[in-house]
Formats: sequence, C-alpha cells, structure tokens
Amino acid sequence: MRYNPPPNWPKPLQGWSPDPGWNPDPAWGPLPDGWPLWINDETGTGDTDLAAHAGPDDRFVALRRWKRPHGWIIATAAAAIIVLGGIGLHLILDEEVPTSVGQQITRAVADMTEALNAADADSVNALTCRENREKKPATVHGLRESLDAYGTYRTKIKNINIDGGNAAVLVNIKASKDKEEGTMEVDYVLEDGSWKRCDR
Repeated sequence: MRYNPPPNWPKPLQGWSPDPGWNPDPAWGPLPDGWPLWINDETGTGDTDLAAHAGPDDRFVALRRWKRPHGWIIATAAAAIIVLGGIGLHLILDEEVPTSVGQQITRAVADMTEALNAADADSVNALTCRENREKKPATVHGLRESLDAYGTYRTKIKNINIDGGNAAVLVNIKASKDKEEGTMEVDYVLEDGSWKRCDR
C-alpha cells in the first residue's frame, strides 16, 4: 500500500512512510469525495477507510515521525538567523496548557516567536540553549534591526521529530517583507526541564 495525500494536504518528506497507527491531522481538512488515501500498487485501487480514524485535533502541528535521509544536512546558518539574528515570527496556537512532548515543543516555539516579535532579548536568551546563548547572546539592538529588515514571519509547523531529549521541527516560513516562502529545520533540546531552541 502507498500513501496518497490529496493536493490540499502537506506533502510528506521524500522517503517518509506512515508508521503503524498513524492518522492524518484533522487540521488538513477532509479528503475529497472518493479520494483514495492508500493506493494498492498491485491493483491501482485505493482505500479511504483509514481516514475515518483521524486522531485528536492537533490543529496547528502534525506530530509525525519521518525518516531522515542519510546525510541530510540543513544549513545551520539559516536557522541561526531566526534565533540569533532575531527575525520576528508569528505562530498561531491554542492557549491550552501543553501536556504532551509535542505540545511542549510547540509552546516553546510560540514563546520564542513572541519574544522575537517583541525584541525581548532577555526572553529570547532564556528560551535558547546554554551553548547558543554563550556563543552569541541575543541583544535588543540586534532583534530590532532584524525586525526592521525582515518584518514578521508567519510559520506553520509541518513535522516534529522527537528523539529523546532532542527534537527537529520542520517549519514553513513566510516573511512579511519577502514574497518567497521557505522550509527549514529548527533544533530544540530538553535542558533544565524545558525545551529550548538550540541551533547546531
């Protein structure tokens, strides 16, 4: 069986295949009438029964594991621009208290984006891992310069890949002063009991 997402759903990473028990995020919307979510490669027929078993409404984040291709390297410089350079981000989230690891990471991302939008260097540094903070702490001046240059960003979390005390968050990013949209991986680590941004 082959996973066959409709055009209005996020495209999976290359090489990704659903784990047993995986369900689509209800935030993606319903399947188009008659759309086969699973294709039998041998017969070419599809089966949409699994779509009826969608999980809880995690409306703003798809908590799916993906298989990272061997040797896949994301330029850390681009990620560092967002945290250490201070580009403002805007992430829409529920106000519920986070309970699962995925929700905790989502909340950590939201707190960071709010701090960046406010040019709040103290909060940005508190939400950044010790290693990054010691190398290049955020400053109010730097954060304001970045906001002036890039404006705010709207982001949409596509995946969170959790591996113990480490997490890789895949996000789509759209700058208010840039017509282009990009996708990047952002690293988080569990440090002192909370998830912190930590670019490698």
